[in-house]
Amino acid sequence: MRLLKKAILREIYFQIVATGLLLLFGLTLMLLQLNGSVFLSIIGLGAMMISAYLIYRSVPALDLETNPLYRTLVDEPQDVVWIYSMMTQRMPFGLEMFKVGVVYIYLKDGSHHSVSVPVRKLKLICKFLGRLLPQASVGYTEERAQQFEFNPELLKRKRK
Repeated sequence: MRLLKKAILREIYFQIVATGLLLLFGLTLMLLQLNGSVFLSIIGLGAMMISAYLIYRSVPALDLETNPLYRTLVDEPQDVVWIYSMMTQRMPFGLEMFKVGVVYIYLKDGSHHSVSVPVRKLKLICKFLGRLLPQASVGYTEERAQQFEFNPELLKRKRK
């Protein structure tokens, strides 16, 4: 669970840093164009306002007790019907730059959550989730995707 907490927090930190950079870009654009183009100043002000709002919304998410994925895994693990992971390799011009692992968690109400995790921890997290969620189907197949679209409850495994 500790690895999942770290992965969720890493995503939130990344969102805050990205919106902070947008805020900095908007401020720079506005200051550089203050006596110049009114249009670019308005764009800078708009970028600042949007990024400030996004930061305002992201900071409370640092409290994991309010995170929907964490709350589901702790309070209502029986709602999870399907989990699977994927690894994506970024290879511009045929050169492997980096790998990204993503764990997808689907719920019986038809919604889903995803969280990026380090590739080297992907297998460990999937094993942990398989033990934590014995009722959930594990792994991706086209058949499971169709079952989820038709009726998510069909993916629940029967207890032995």
